[in-house]
Amino acid sequence: MKKRFYIAFATAIALALIGLALAQSKGTITVDSKLDAEGRLLGSMIRLSLEQAGFTVNDKTATGSTLITRKALTEGQIDIYPEYTGTAINNFFKGETIPEGTSKNAEKSYRTVKALDKKLNNIVWLARAPANNTWAIATTKTLSQKEGIKSLEDFAKYLQKAARSKLLDHRNLSNVTMP
Repeated sequence: MKKRFYIAFATAIALALIGLALAQSKGTITVDSKLDAEGRLLGSMIRLSLEQAGFTVNDKTATGSTLITRKALTEGQIDIYPEYTGTAINNFFKGETIPEGTSKNAEKSYRTVKALDKKLNNIVWLARAPANNTWAIATTKTLSQKEGIKSLEDFAKYLQKAARSKLLDHRNLSNVTMP
């Protein structure tokens, strides 16, 4: 009985040491994300995936805004964070020629930011997520039908003639009054 215990104990220690060696050999990866809920969720998913694969993860999720997080990446303070191609096009490549309509095409946006970041910053974009993060404004069916609001252009026209409107800003959950 004691012999089996010692063999099991020795095996457990050996497996733990092998696991530790594998995790150490894969190294440490510093994961960051933006402050918003979506960024935090995506950053946590990246962290958990890397830990599951045996990496040691330095968790820096939710450290700052887009520009703070981006600066941390370009300065080598972090190794990975989730980013949107549209945000990259609009914020990171000022002065670069971006073909007309690029930001309206998910695949074209991805190819553009991937090429520019590799060329200009030696940053590698991993495969894009099969997601669509299109921004929109929601309204009640009653208001939409009454005012003929079917597009953002229609909504802009409505706002121009409305005496007053209120929008809820999802980022900080405060009301925004439109004059």
